[in-house]
Amino acid sequence: FHMFTAIVFACWLHSPNDCTQFIDKQGPYKTEGECATRVVRMIKEIRNITPGKIIVGADCTVIVQEST
Repeated sequence: FHMFTAIVFACWLHSPNDCTQFIDKQGPYKTEGECATRVVRMIKEIRNITPGKIIVGADCTVIVQEST
């Protein structure tokens, strides 16, 4: 079955090549909707923690897990 992990990409406004990939540590999530909700929360947190960074991308990446 598939699980989704939230990932957000952010770069410094004054140094656009200096980017960070934030990978969610709370997931993975069973649905893309739950993951998308987490992406929105992560973006808010990133903006609060590092106001100089701009969000350049966000995604819910599918993780294929072996069913046991």
